[in-house]
Amino acid sequence: MPENELRRIGKIRGDDDKFSTFVTVGGAGRSEGFRTMAKDGALRRRFVKSLGDFVARNNFIRGVDFDWEVGFFYLLMFGDIDVWRC
Repeated sequence: MPENELRRIGKIRGDDDKFSTFVTVGGAGRSEGFRTMAKDGALRRRFVKSLGDFVARNNFIRGVDFDWEVGFFYLLMFGDIDVWRC
C-alpha cells in the first residue's frame, strides 16, 4: 500500500479507540512463500523484524492478522507435517 494511503488511514483513525486498524498478511490466495519462510529461522526473523518495523512506523496499527492458507486439507493431501513444527 502506498505511504500516502497509510497516512490517510492513520488520520481517519486519529485517537478514536473504537476504530482499529490491522495489517493482514496472506489470505485469498496470497499465502505463497509462507511455508518457505516458516521453515527457515533466518527468514522468520527477517519477516518478524520487517513486520515489527512496519507496525512501529505506522503506530495507528493495532494488530496483525495472519491468514496462512494452508491447513488440514493440505496435510491430508501432502502429509507435510514438518511445516507445523517451525
